[in-house]
Amino acid sequence: MSFNENEFTQHFENLFNGENKGNTHTSEPYSTHVQLEVLDKPFTEHEIIKTITRLERNKSSGCHKIPPDFCVDSKQEIAPFLARISNNIYDTGIYPESWTSGIIVPIFKKGR
Repeated sequence: MSFNENEFTQHFENLFNGENKGNTHTSEPYSTHVQLEVLDKPFTEHEIIKTITRLERNKSSGCHKIPPDFCVDSKQEIAPFLARISNNIYDTGIYPESWTSGIIVPIFKKGR
């Protein structure tokens, strides 16, 4: 599939405006009955710290306004809280509605 810059721009403007003109792909929902032991284990502080360590410094903070530098610099202090929050969300399936939004910036790459 290929399209030009105008088609690319129009596609994302339509998505932003809630106009789906059949140019997006939808599929059947994923099965929720997957049984993998590794996926059923609670999040650990070690996993959280390891993940935070991979964050790139000097990047934008996104809609939550928390810069990656803050997370990297305070990973030892925030890991216990993030592990507890993550496990609670996993166990209950309840998460803040604000976590359903994000900032998407489409970047047109010529020739792709």
